[in-house]
Amino acid sequence: MLTYKGRAVILIVFFFCTVLNLVIYNYMSRNNYDMFGRLTSRYIAAKRDLVNIKQSSVDSELTILKKRKYKLVDVPQLFTNTEDEYNAQIRKNTSNILKILWYNKPVWYRHNEEFCNRNMHRCFQSNCIVTYNRSLLKESDAIIFAGNIASFPRNVPLTSSERDPNQVWIFFDVEPAFRYFNLNFKRKEWKSSFNWTMTYRLDSDIPHPYGVLLTNDNPPEREYRAIFRTKKKFAAWIVSHCNAVSKRDDFVRLLQKYVPVDIFGHCGTKKCPKKNCRENVGKEYKFYLSFENSLCKDYITEKFFEYLPLDLITVLRGRSDYNHLLPNDTYINTADFSTIQDLANFMKSLAEDEDEYILYLKSKDRYVSKSLSWSYCNALCDICYKLNNLDKYRMSYNDIVTWLENKTCVRASDIK
Repeated sequence: MLTYKGRAVILIVFFFCTVLNLVIYNYMSRNNYDMFGRLTSRYIAAKRDLVNIKQSSVDSELTILKKRKYKLVDVPQLFTNTEDEYNAQIRKNTSNILKILWYNKPVWYRHNEEFCNRNMHRCFQSNCIVTYNRSLLKESDAIIFAGNIASFPRNVPLTSSERDPNQVWIFFDVEPAFRYFNLNFKRKEWKSSFNWTMTYRLDSDIPHPYGVLLTNDNPPEREYRAIFRTKKKFAAWIVSHCNAVSKRDDFVRLLQKYVPVDIFGHCGTKKCPKKNCRENVGKEYKFYLSFENSLCKDYITEKFFEYLPLDLITVLRGRSDYNHLLPNDTYINTADFSTIQDLANFMKSLAEDEDEYILYLKSKDRYVSKSLSWSYCNALCDICYKLNNLDKYRMSYNDIVTWLENKTCVRASDIK
């Protein structure tokens, strides 16, 4: 049996341990840890909210978004001048007009060229003009060669002795190189001819993506719950290029085992009205499949940018590192799921969760998408800017083929 002194010692030790415990608890609690050294649920929740950008205030959401780095968001805008800015610049620049010659312009660029060419004065550097007149070949400051069209020449149009050393030759295309049918650019006559690249890839000298996003500082206030409740259909896919090398058709067939997907166009059974097809899909469906025909670096075609303004969630599949290119709360990335069934389960869960679905719509509304036409105009302005600062951007490609083809595309690995 314990003596009186033994009991007193035990009480003193117990009291001391209790006080010490309270001190430690108070300290760790203030620093977001529990007594076992684990992060408290309050801190975890706050951290999760920050990562997912689900703050209650729109202003705080925009502040956080502006600090995040996405390569296709808020790209440098060189196509922005007002008329007054142009008038101020043109007085300085009229004595130094720089000519950009399209040597073999693609026919399908007709819808872009007229608008951009009429508005070259809106470029940050406004002293450039675009021409298609090959008689100006020798005196042009830059020449754009479209690599994958029939009119790309077998031989260089100017020999090294004829060509001005300050003349810039630009290789252009917006498709992956493995899909080219004209391979004249691979001929030895063209080796070491090009100075700049102008492609969909973001490591191009003149980046020309299919679209970009600009931050919308005044997102609209809309009846999101009414939008959600009017949707009665699950997922849609509009496609005319069947059996693509990316095996997207196979992916969709497997996805259809778990969720309904309506396929419109030549590759499906559904017919879309000639007018307002996209708009009707946006009103009726909860998801749209934006699957690329090729799995290539930075290859994000117009589908994502065209569907961003619509009231649905886009599901992306490609090789691009979407999470570094685009805000990851504006789409679903198939690469984030181990199996197609996991993707389907997530889509079904999201389709039934009104609050979570609306968060995606609100996130999308924080951006404005700009199309291929805007990107083309901005690219022309980029050329003009670099021509005005040629010494800074002077370079040459010894082998353009290697740059175009070296490990930029992969085969599908998510189809079992």
